[in-house]
Amino acid sequence: MNNRAEINTENSFEINFEEIYELLKEFSPPVYDVKNDKFLNRCQSLFERDYEIITIPNKDWRLCYSYPSRTGEDLIEAFKNAPLSRCRNRFPVPSILINGRYVCRSATLSGQAEIAWKKIPFVYQLDYVDEARMRDIELLSRLKVRYICDLMVEDNKIKYGLPVSSSEKADTENRYKDFDLLVLPYPGCELFAKLCEKGYKPINLVYDWQDPINTVDLKFSENLSSLGVKWEDYEDYRSWNMLEITQNYLKAILTTLCRSRNGFLVHCISGWDRTPLFISLIRLSLWADGLIHASLTPHEILYLTLAYDWFLFGHQYEARMAKREEIMFFCFKMLKYITSSDFSMQPTETKREQRLLQVYKIFIDIYFHRPDSSSYNSWSAYLPFTIPW
Repeated sequence: MNNRAEINTENSFEINFEEIYELLKEFSPPVYDVKNDKFLNRCQSLFERDYEIITIPNKDWRLCYSYPSRTGEDLIEAFKNAPLSRCRNRFPVPSILINGRYVCRSATLSGQAEIAWKKIPFVYQLDYVDEARMRDIELLSRLKVRYICDLMVEDNKIKYGLPVSSSEKADTENRYKDFDLLVLPYPGCELFAKLCEKGYKPINLVYDWQDPINTVDLKFSENLSSLGVKWEDYEDYRSWNMLEITQNYLKAILTTLCRSRNGFLVHCISGWDRTPLFISLIRLSLWADGLIHASLTPHEILYLTLAYDWFLFGHQYEARMAKREEIMFFCFKMLKYITSSDFSMQPTETKREQRLLQVYKIFIDIYFHRPDSSSYNSWSAYLPFTIPW
């Protein structure tokens, strides 16, 4: 993916309210469905407005079943070798390009049992876990990633008493020592089932850090105060509500990203709930500053981040809505709270506030749109009737 000097007018098409509404209504989660290629084609056209791209085929989902049927960047051999080391084969993929640096996304590291289950013959007959990690590190190095942002609240995901995943911070062999680990524990999607009862106000949403599942503490390579985050010590984040946690994590990520000349990886466990939340906020924040996707309108950037950052990379929208786990809504609700210059990476004055609020309003209008009985659909049945502005 390279910056594009001129807009490709051949790929111009209109994205409006109806197009975004269709996306929410018709998308088929969670395993990637070939019928969703029409959404992928539109995303590709939107990327091509500002960038030259190279697509990597994921035909028959040989690389990853929950990734799009094609993705960007000329790294096919590294991609082929990488899936083994990450949960559900969700290897690091470039998602955003900012000043020649990639913001990537992935799942966390596979545990030993998952690697053993899906392992393939290794040429060098090395320990299969070590080989898997080497392939993962090779891809990260090719993508010039230095920072790894881990949003998990645990070292390893445990189910039925057994570890089903690992993470870079839990690597006993210290194979990820050359990377800067940003351990930013962030609650999973279950917490967002309480969002409705809290009046859809992020400031009212508080996480229980005393739950035994929380086995890690916040860890940052730099002093957060130097990144614009107001805090006194490493325990402060446990007193923050979800508005403060999200604001402070995002500010730390954006500042680190824009100060560094290296790439950035964001992941949670599977990489399809918390990961798109932050990837989407990063994309929209940088767009509002005029630093990326300069040719896209508010409707177009909303369509791109919904389709590409959330749905095409496996967010289980229908399943989350059935449980009222409205983590995607929370993401766009946060746009109201990141409009200030404190979150801007652009030293000159921009229309940041105006642009973010435009995207916010479009999303709210669509998300809480109440169709008439003739166009009623299953996903709208999960939505409440009112929304506080």
